[in-house]
Amino acid sequence: MKKSVSGLVVMRGLDRLHELGVDTDSILARSGIGQEQIGKNGRIPAKNFYSYMLNAKDFLSLKDSSFFDNSLQMLYTDYPDLIGMCLNNKTALDALMMYVKYRKVIGDCDEVSLSNNGEYIRVEYKNEGPIELGASNAVFNFDFIRKILLVHTSANITTHVSLTDKKNVFSKVIEAGLETRCIWEENKNYMEFNLKDLTECSPNYNPNLFKLQFGKFKKDFGDFLSKGSLFSSHVYDMIDFHFSERKGLEENNLLNKICNAMGVSRWTLNRKLQEENISYRELLNKVKMNVSLKMLRESSLSIQEISELLGFSSQTAFYRFFKGKMNESPSEFKHRIRC
Repeated sequence: MKKSVSGLVVMRGLDRLHELGVDTDSILARSGIGQEQIGKNGRIPAKNFYSYMLNAKDFLSLKDSSFFDNSLQMLYTDYPDLIGMCLNNKTALDALMMYVKYRKVIGDCDEVSLSNNGEYIRVEYKNEGPIELGASNAVFNFDFIRKILLVHTSANITTHVSLTDKKNVFSKVIEAGLETRCIWEENKNYMEFNLKDLTECSPNYNPNLFKLQFGKFKKDFGDFLSKGSLFSSHVYDMIDFHFSERKGLEENNLLNKICNAMGVSRWTLNRKLQEENISYRELLNKVKMNVSLKMLRESSLSIQEISELLGFSSQTAFYRFFKGKMNESPSEFKHRIRC
């Protein structure tokens, strides 16, 4: 199953954009998102969500503290089953593990992982989308997680936050919202807590209620959660997003960019793809084929321009590639499909 985000995430953003007087129809069109994908039952594919974030980021940046003021309330309103279980849990640590395990209900485009050295527990957030998005999604998730944990403990939770973004005019807003001084320009986005702060029993935990909550959650979301998300599907989405955005980049540099975004080496990427019986080259060619078909059908680009955008060394190389797959040249296909 390809990675995706709940339509409610985009709906919330569109509400805010509408308040700001932004043309939301234009943003949705540029992002390839249909109205039917927005709302409680919709899911937005990763590539379209990242496109939406890029189109909206100048309007939805963390310029003030309003987001931090009622973020947990909004999250509970949109995802009462998941957040209700997180708020009614035995310890803060159990709540944290539940959020990370089941956050796919909200979205799984990016990766959240936990590690623990016996003294601190670290929550690491890997942005697997365009580098231009920076640490914004990490900040949103860190805020949610911190507020969930505070419900469970009387301790003054010690929080350490490191972010990949450079310090800027909005940094003070983020630090005030997270109630800690952040370390900026790090190579990872992560938040650390003192483990002992998270292990005391929650005074409001209701085990009977939790049993009912968890049963309903599994009934409503069991089928969705049981569907796997293949590593190769995610690599495909990242390649597809790059070409769909029409960003010219030499193939070797594209591979490096994808590895960096996913936090893996070339060797690891190729090994994981081999485990799924596919290669990076096969995924790349599949994307190039699908994007070329779409561009020939829908765009006004010349065949030479399409060839260059897809990274072919020459128009002849593109012709040879296309004809090998379709048994006709790009010009023949374009003429046939538009007649």
